[in-house]
Amino acid sequence: MPDDPDYIIRVKKDKPVKLFGFQLTGSRLRNKIFARVVFVSVVPLALAAATSLYITGLSHRYDVARIEDNVIQNTRKEIAKIIEETVSTFELFIGINTATGRPYTAIPELKREDVRFILEGILNDISYIETISIIDISNKAEFLKLIRGADGIVDSWKFNDVGGIEYFRKAAGGSNYVGHVYSTIRGPMMTVSVPVKNNEGTIIGVMAGEIKLEPIQDVVAQIRLGEDTGYVYVVEEFGQLVAHTERESSEFLSVGRIPLVAYVLSGKNSIGLGGQSRYTSFWGEEVIAAGSYMSEYGLAVIAEWPVKDANAFLHLVRNQMAGFVIAVTIATIIVSVFLANRIVKPIQELTRVSKRVAIGKFDETASVKTGDEIEDLAMSFNEMMKGLKQLEELREEFVFIAAHELRTPVTAIKGYIQMVLEGATGPLNDKTKEFLTKVVDANKRLVNLVNDLLEVARSEAGRLTVTTVPLEMVPIVRSVLSELKPLADEKSIQFVYNPDSSLPKTMADEGRLKEVLVNLIGNAIKYTIPSTGSTGSPQAGSLPGPEGPSGPRTAGQVVSGTVTIRHEVQGEKLTTHIQDTGVGISKEAQKKLFEKFYRVQTEQTQSITGTGLGLFIVKQIVEKMNGTIWVTSEEGKGSTFSFSLPIAASAF
Repeated sequence: MPDDPDYIIRVKKDKPVKLFGFQLTGSRLRNKIFARVVFVSVVPLALAAATSLYITGLSHRYDVARIEDNVIQNTRKEIAKIIEETVSTFELFIGINTATGRPYTAIPELKREDVRFILEGILNDISYIETISIIDISNKAEFLKLIRGADGIVDSWKFNDVGGIEYFRKAAGGSNYVGHVYSTIRGPMMTVSVPVKNNEGTIIGVMAGEIKLEPIQDVVAQIRLGEDTGYVYVVEEFGQLVAHTERESSEFLSVGRIPLVAYVLSGKNSIGLGGQSRYTSFWGEEVIAAGSYMSEYGLAVIAEWPVKDANAFLHLVRNQMAGFVIAVTIATIIVSVFLANRIVKPIQELTRVSKRVAIGKFDETASVKTGDEIEDLAMSFNEMMKGLKQLEELREEFVFIAAHELRTPVTAIKGYIQMVLEGATGPLNDKTKEFLTKVVDANKRLVNLVNDLLEVARSEAGRLTVTTVPLEMVPIVRSVLSELKPLADEKSIQFVYNPDSSLPKTMADEGRLKEVLVNLIGNAIKYTIPSTGSTGSPQAGSLPGPEGPSGPRTAGQVVSGTVTIRHEVQGEKLTTHIQDTGVGISKEAQKKLFEKFYRVQTEQTQSITGTGLGLFIVKQIVEKMNGTIWVTSEEGKGSTFSFSLPIAASAF
C-alpha cells in the first residue's frame, strides 16, 4: 500500500466549482476565489459593455436616420429649386403695342418672328427644354411651337387646340403649372406652363414647355452617404427611376415593387428612426433606407445606405469594446489566479503539514510568510505541533521503557510456569495442569503484545534498523512454512507453494523478512475459519519439502482452506503474494488495515485474538526495506496480501 497521507485522512469533497458552465479543476478554495473574483469583475463589465453597445447602437441608428433625413430634405430642396428656376424662365410679360400705343390684348397681335426670337432664345439658353410654345388665350390654340430636334430647333407646323388640357387651364387661370414626371423614349420629362401677361397684368396667353430632368439627375449624381457607398434616387409616380447617384443605374428601370418605394409613392413619408427600413435593394445589397414623397411633382426621393458601410462605425466600436472586455477579462483572470494562489498557497501548506501530523509525523513546520492573520495561524499551528511532538516523544519513550521493563518479568513468568509444568516442583494433577496451561497461553499473548509494542516504539523512535543484502526468497519462505505448518495442520489448512527456480535475489534483511512472512502467513492461517471442507488429494510441491515437517498429507484428509504463496517479477521489483481462502475483508476495513491497533471486527473474527499492531509493523519493515505493501480482498472470498522488494543489482 503506497504511503499516501490521503490514505488515512479523508477530506470531504465539495461539489465541483463551475464558472459560466465550465468545471474548474484543482484546489477548490482557489477555484472558488478565482471564480468569484472573475464573476464579480467580469459580469458587471460585460453588462456595462452590453448596455453601452445597446445605447451606442440605438444612438447610431438615430444618427443614420438623421443623416438620411438630411440628405433627403436637401435633395427635395434642390429638386424644388431647379423646377422653380426652370418655371421662372418661362415667365413672359408683353409690353405696349408700338403701332397702336395700347397694350396687347391677344397673342396674334404679336409678330411671329418676334415670338420666335423669344422662344429660340429660351431654348438656346436652357438646353434641357425640349419643346416650348406660346398659346393664345382667346382661341386656346398654339400660336407658335418650337421643338428641339436632332438637326436643331424647328417649328412645329401642327398647332393643337389645348383648351381642355390641364396645363393650359391652370396657367390661363393665373397659376404656374408644374406637371408630374412622365417617361418618354428620350427620358423622364415634365410639363410646365405659366401665364403670359401684358403690361396691365391681363393674361393674354400661356407659355408652355416640356423639360427633361437632366438638372435633377446632375444634382442627385453628386449626393453620397458615408464612404461614398450610400446613394439617393428619385422615382416618378409609376415606379420608373428618374435619377440615381449612379447615372447608369437610372436608365429605364422600374423600382416600384420595392416595398419602401411603393409605400412612399402612396403619398406617405418614411423618415426618422421609426421610418427606417432594412432590406435587400434592387441592386442586391442589404441597405438601411428612408424615403419622402414630393406630392407637388409626384416624385419619391429615396436614400439607401449599405448596412456594411452605415454600421462600420458601430462595428468598430463593438470590436473595440469587445477587445477591451477581453483584455480586462484576461487581466482579471491573471490577477485572480495570482490572488487565489496567494491566499490558497499558505492554506495548502498548513493542510500538507496537518496531514503529516495526522499520521504522527511532527518533523516539519508550516512555512508561511504572508504578514497577515494566516501567518499568525501558521505560527500558532507550529507552536501546537511542537507541543504535540513533545507529547509524542514522551509517549514513545514511555511505551519503549514500559515494554522493555515488562519484557523481563513476563519472560521470567513464562520460564517459571514452564518449569512447574515440567514437574520441577513435584507431580501436578490434571486440574492444576489445565489452569497452568491457560496461564501459559495468556503469558504468551502478553509476550507477543510486549514484543509488538517494542517494535512499534522502535519504529516511531527511528530505532527500527534493517540491513538489506541480496537474499534468496525461496529458502526463507520454505523455512517460514515449516515453522507455521503445525499451526496450519491444527486447522486443516493446506499450503500451496510452487516457486520458480530462476527467481532473482532480492534486497532484504533476512530476520525482518521472516518477521513479515510469519505475520502475513500467520494471519492467513488465523483468518481462514475452519468449516466442513471437501476431501482433497495430495498436491506436488505444496509443502515446504517433499513431505513437510509433520509428514506427508494423506489422501482423504479434510482440507478447510488453502494458503497460496507465489512470486512475480515486475520490472525491478520482486513481488510476493500471500493468498488465502479466508473470510475476506470489506472495502471500508481495507482503508484502515495498516493503522495502529486496528482490527477487523466481524461475527466471524470476534473470537480471534490479536493486538492490531502486526500489519502496522509489517508495513514499517517493508517500507524500511524500500518496498511497498498492499491488499486486495473481497468479503467471503479470501484476501491477497502483496509486498514488493527491490531486486538485487547482481540479478541484472
